[in-house]
Amino acid sequence: MRSKNIAAQLAVSGASITETVNALVRKKLLIRTADTSDARASIICATPEGHAVNAAIEEASSRFSEALESLPVSVQSELLATQIRLIRELQQAGAIPLQRMCVSCRHFRPNIHPGSAHPHHCTFIGADIAGTDLRLDCGEHEAADQTAQDVNWAAFTQNPERNISGTQKMPDTVVHGP
Repeated sequence: MRSKNIAAQLAVSGASITETVNALVRKKLLIRTADTSDARASIICATPEGHAVNAAIEEASSRFSEALESLPVSVQSELLATQIRLIRELQQAGAIPLQRMCVSCRHFRPNIHPGSAHPHHCTFIGADIAGTDLRLDCGEHEAADQTAQDVNWAAFTQNPERNISGTQKMPDTVVHGP
């Protein structure tokens, strides 16, 4: 894969990916080979050591996923909602580039079925989706213009208790002392 493609996939600058690739080449986790179709470019490939590190990362990721799946659905839902909010805040602050998540996509229609188990709609797949189906990194993502993103976000946050689980969360009970 070319560095340019890696940078685009990760939504980072070319300079940033070049520094990262250089470090991974020095650590013998990646190798560069000449691109025969373009003398200015090179192809980046993992070494056997790089594949071993990748396998270890995949194993850790799998264990992390298993741990998340063992949590109650309500906790999973709240974690997803928190991630979405955090990513949105970081994007608005200019700390990270636009992420390929549902709430910034031109295909996303938030809360069009309030109270339903599938309150949102994706026009790309032509289906209603549950909050737990929301993606943080979608390969089919097409960024909405800023106005549409703002409208989607306002609609998405209008009923935050329903966005992820699809059902209304019971209010917390407050117990006061005697």
